[in-house]
Amino acid sequence: MPQQNLIARNTIVAAYASEGDLGLARMVFDAMPEKNVVSWTTIVRAYAQNGHLREARVLFEKMPERDVVTWNSMVTAYAQNGLVDQAVDVLNQMPCRDVVSWHVTIPAYSHNGHNQQAIALFRKMDLEGLQPNEITFVTIFDACATVSLLRVGKLIHAEAVPAGFSALEPVSTSILTMYGKCGSLEEARRIFDAMPERRTVSWSAMISAYPESGHGLLALDLFKEMGLDGVEPDGITSIAVLSSCCHWELKDGWTYFVSLRNDYGVDPMAEHYICIADHLGRAGRLAEAQDLIHNMPFHPSPVAWTQLLSAYKTHGNNQTKLNADELAQQVQKLDETNSSCYVLLSSTYES
Repeated sequence: MPQQNLIARNTIVAAYASEGDLGLARMVFDAMPEKNVVSWTTIVRAYAQNGHLREARVLFEKMPERDVVTWNSMVTAYAQNGLVDQAVDVLNQMPCRDVVSWHVTIPAYSHNGHNQQAIALFRKMDLEGLQPNEITFVTIFDACATVSLLRVGKLIHAEAVPAGFSALEPVSTSILTMYGKCGSLEEARRIFDAMPERRTVSWSAMISAYPESGHGLLALDLFKEMGLDGVEPDGITSIAVLSSCCHWELKDGWTYFVSLRNDYGVDPMAEHYICIADHLGRAGRLAEAQDLIHNMPFHPSPVAWTQLLSAYKTHGNNQTKLNADELAQQVQKLDETNSSCYVLLSSTYES
């Protein structure tokens, strides 16, 4: 077959595949008297991208030859479908890996909760002499933050600086978050203060770091500074502020909650309502907290009712014990495996 005809038929297969018409794509592929590695890669990717992983793997195994693009197609397909072990299995079989191979697999591990494995894979990539990209650095700093691996995070930070990635806002924000979640507030603040431009996500990361380490007032001070700097908060910022008020028994929680929509145009999410209900419960305002949970425009979660039940244990009296019993039943209806509600209920009656 002339080379032009081969290219044309490969293009037709790709076109049908991009429209999701695997039947026509396969019909054209099967009818081709000659196929090259591009032909095979195109049909393998077509099945993989449309979720037909088993058929994609069958075709992959039938290929007379494979290039790195074909291998990466299978790695990407497994990774995007959350099949991390299969993705890594294909990665390990590859005779030659490129940056795409690693940049697909490392985030897949992290996004599926396998942060230690993601870090180990990052180190393996480093040993092969391949340069991480922006997304990989962000992913690996988030992984270090999640499992509180400050020492490893510092080492990777030292690699990001000479490579120039630490100057990019997504990377610098992920580094800030890593230090904050690992309790290294001075280093987090140093990075925050050194940012030439700070957007909402950077402010939110720094504000969130303070209450996590027991500095609620500093979070509120920085929130006020954020307003003076003309930066609008988002839902994540607001949750950090409300958490500060709630967990450190500060009085401004309700004020901040009301101002979300009135002053900042932020529509409160379920997390905001749960947070302020917890704030009211901790303050002993049990009836208000219960009314808020009942009337919020979201279906109450077991967390909301369990937090309120805990408040009843702390602040309740004989008149509130019947309500506590009703709350425990609410939790049990929503989550039959949740036995903590009955532990709290028992201690409520004992108090």
